Amino acid sequence: MALIEIRNLHKAFAGRAVLCGVNLEIPQGEVTTIIGRSGIGKSVLLKHVIGLLEPDSGSILLEGRDLLQLGRRGRSAVKGRFSYMFQHLALLDSLTVYENIALPLEEHARRGSAGDIRRRVLAMAERMELEDTLAQYPSQLSGGMAKRVAFARALVTDPEIVLFDEPTTGLDPIRKRMVHDMIARHQKDKGFTAVLVSHDIPDVFEVSQQVAMLEDGVIIAAGTPAEIQASENLRVQGFLRGTEGLESGIISV
Repeated sequence: MALIEIRNLHKAFAGRAVLCGVNLEIPQGEVTTIIGRSGIGKSVLLKHVIGLLEPDSGSILLEGRDLLQLGRRGRSAVKGRFSYMFQHLALLDSLTVYENIALPLEEHARRGSAGDIRRRVLAMAERMELEDTLAQYPSQLSGGMAKRVAFARALVTDPEIVLFDEPTTGLDPIRKRMVHDMIARHQKDKGFTAVLVSHDIPDVFEVSQQVAMLEDGVIIAAGTPAEIQASENLRVQGFLRGTEGLESGIISV
């Protein structure tokens, strides 16, 4: 059984349909990447999984339980199993790097004492090579370093499920590879289930066990990276060729 199952999910904004019956199974302990054109609804789908948006119809199951049918206490307990790395990072400019990483631990007193919080933040900072930045503010960081801080904050609670919304937006190819390597390394070490939204073709194929393509409000193909690359679906192949062309500079825009 899939850890997360999305069934016939529909969502419209101001009468414009964005999700038109999405079906997708997300296996436990693997990296699933959702690809597709810009503005097609990938981030909208991710926000439904974590509960930031509610669908017009359809369901999202976690270990067979419909999240939309849970009460407030049940939803709160489930939310503690998730973490989310926002596309634009959502770091708080008024807080230091240390304070940003500690924030999700401090929001939940049950996560531990002040001493335990400090220990966990310092351990995560060391893993992310952020020890020398803890007293700095987000505005003082490079784009790549800010990504590391957002990643550290997403992982500091030891979540079971981590959702990454365009984690490499705005980075050059070298730093994109660095972020992908971090995701792959930490996912392997911790064993969490990861769901990525990404345009980084073909780089994401190297870190994903499953790739799903969203088009016209539905998943038109899902499978291993090799299966997606070998797909006979013309829309899949058109997207892959077009994206690879843009990445390599073959196609001018």
